[in-house]
Amino acid sequence: MARKSRKNITEVPNIESSLLKTAIYVRLSVEDNKNRGNSIDTQRQIIENFIAITPELEVLDTYIDNGLTGRNFDRPEFNRMLADIEKGKVQCVIVKDLSRLGRNSISTGYYVEKHFPLHGVRFIAVTDNFDTATDLNGANNIILPLKNMINEAYSMDIAKKIKAQQQQAMKEGQFVGSRPPYGYQKAPTDCHKLIIDPETASVVGRIFELTAQGMGLAPICRVLNEENILTPSQYAQSKGIINHDRLVGSGAWQTRTLMKILSSEVYMGDMVQGKSKSVNRKQMPNSEEKWITVQDTHDPIISRELFADVQAIREGKAVKHGGAWEENIFKGKIFCGYCGKNLHRQTAKRVKGDIYVFHCISNTRIAKGYCDGHIYFKEEDLKQAVVNIVQIQADILVGKNKILQGKQKEMNEKIKAMDTQLADIAKEVSKYQKYLKSLYENLVLGIIDLGEYKNLKAGYEEKIEVGRNQHFELTTHKENLLKQASSFANVTKEVVAISSVKKLNRELIERLIEKILVKDGNELEIAFTFQHSFPLLEEVLNHG
Repeated sequence: MARKSRKNITEVPNIESSLLKTAIYVRLSVEDNKNRGNSIDTQRQIIENFIAITPELEVLDTYIDNGLTGRNFDRPEFNRMLADIEKGKVQCVIVKDLSRLGRNSISTGYYVEKHFPLHGVRFIAVTDNFDTATDLNGANNIILPLKNMINEAYSMDIAKKIKAQQQQAMKEGQFVGSRPPYGYQKAPTDCHKLIIDPETASVVGRIFELTAQGMGLAPICRVLNEENILTPSQYAQSKGIINHDRLVGSGAWQTRTLMKILSSEVYMGDMVQGKSKSVNRKQMPNSEEKWITVQDTHDPIISRELFADVQAIREGKAVKHGGAWEENIFKGKIFCGYCGKNLHRQTAKRVKGDIYVFHCISNTRIAKGYCDGHIYFKEEDLKQAVVNIVQIQADILVGKNKILQGKQKEMNEKIKAMDTQLADIAKEVSKYQKYLKSLYENLVLGIIDLGEYKNLKAGYEEKIEVGRNQHFELTTHKENLLKQASSFANVTKEVVAISSVKKLNRELIERLIEKILVKDGNELEIAFTFQHSFPLLEEVLNHG
């Protein structure tokens, strides 16, 4: 048999086909569950059938976001797909229809018309008959914004209907929360109806009774902890209501947990809902006039008289300890250096006026002997000590910044060398991509046989993959170096500013300090947020 000619093996005119590593993207939101045509299996089947008759597409991976809205793009699998696109692994993205990609017209349009083309990624929406390989300047592209707006309007309409249904359910006294309040459980036959949980209702009743008898919150916490009674989050986890460890909390009863229980009208049989609202996907307090209250919707755990007595006692204590309150700028940042628990902040009486102090209350709240420390720290002394340590950090950062400025020329040369190397890698990858495209074209035309095609294809793909990985790693290294240099300069300015004015506030504490450990003798150990943030700059400072 005569051997096929290899002439013009790398150039065949008028053929646009090429093997493309393809990402299958599937999304199903909660409102889509009722639409069988949008099920995950259906979406995947439609896409796979399309790929089966499109020979230039080769499946790389399938990315599935289940139960997530299309109104925003903060989705785990979508973000993983974007990361793979950034790494150059994906050359084509395929979805069942445009609404699966997203229902936000502006963002969806950005990805289809800007982001994907910028990374050389082809986009296909099967049932919308849309393909950027042919439609980016065609008729379908004209109606793309309109389709996106329709999808967005549909999503907003569904969201409004769901919200309206929830509001109506609240007005009818139905429970609409995901987890029942501690002391109750959802009725087996009606998830909107609360029934008493015999395992925890007695604990709730006991908390109210002890408070009515005059016992303080901290002593009640200690009693519950010493008796090893599960906290509300621990109990929910034991029943499978909570699955993630991050939602379980510290594992010990806290005064804020008791305060939440003691202030809840649900325990006298009333349903008060709508206390919070969603703003930009975050829960914010709702004004009291917008709360929805319905009385006698379920069996009470305590009497209305007991609830009223407890509120009066709590209000009396609030008046007793009242006065001008100052923000705790160290909230969530200051811990005992012995037991690791949060330090408690409270007022202490002095002749010249009350002051704030921090101390560990584990021995009174959790159990005697729980903590070996005897910490008692005045807030003003703490602030001054932190400022002193910040001053030391400022001196260190200024010194490092001067060294870094002296090495700026070296850094610029290093970045320039990276740019040259990146251009060389991109050129090499582009060359093998052209070879790969021509290879498939020559297979279609019968210039080479299947065995030759597979061998050459494997070699080219390996070279392309190596080049892309090198390009991604080098680009990431360069971007991180530049980002760290800019961030280091900003952090230095902030720390120097604090040390010069010697003034702390909550915003600065939140941004610069990760944790403060306090030990006896007012010994402090501060972990700054920026201490391990500049590994590439440290390498430049130490080794050039």
